[in-house]
Amino acid sequence: MAQIQEGESTGIAELIISILLATVALAGVVWIVLVSRITTVDGLFMSLILLTIAGIFGLNILLELRQRDLLPLPFVKKPAGKSSALGAATGGMAFGSSTPPGTVGTLAGIVESIRYFEAPIGEPNKSIVIFRPERGDGSQMMIFCGNVQNQLSVGKRVEISYRTDGDCQTLLNWK
Repeated sequence: MAQIQEGESTGIAELIISILLATVALAGVVWIVLVSRITTVDGLFMSLILLTIAGIFGLNILLELRQRDLLPLPFVKKPAGKSSALGAATGGMAFGSSTPPGTVGTLAGIVESIRYFEAPIGEPNKSIVIFRPERGDGSQMMIFCGNVQNQLSVGKRVEISYRTDGDCQTLLNWK
């Protein structure tokens, strides 16, 4: 069984609150039916609102149980771990460096595009730069730590040197 780290929540309290709120909403619908107010416009709309609230909390309960592997739902996919703003912004494609950290490289070409992404707290912000070589076909994508929009200009020819730092490169020199 996995240990819970300090500051990490098990989510049991949220699950209990969702069950309680769904039950209260359904109890409200039962009360409206019992006092024969379901035939009035107010009773009808209040019942619809309470059923919607109960449905939302019920869905939350099902998804929480599915996440804990307590309820198999074939039509609901389990979340695939931690995602970053970069992964979400690039369609979930994994862009990384296959070179070891600290490797210094150079590249010459024309800057086709620069996209800047702010990362979650604790992770470096990243810029995705697409280079096109002066001769030949194809493009090369580089992921830089931080914002490099002030150093590189779209449509301009540049020669850069960079250092690989983990999953992104640090821009050392450009001209």
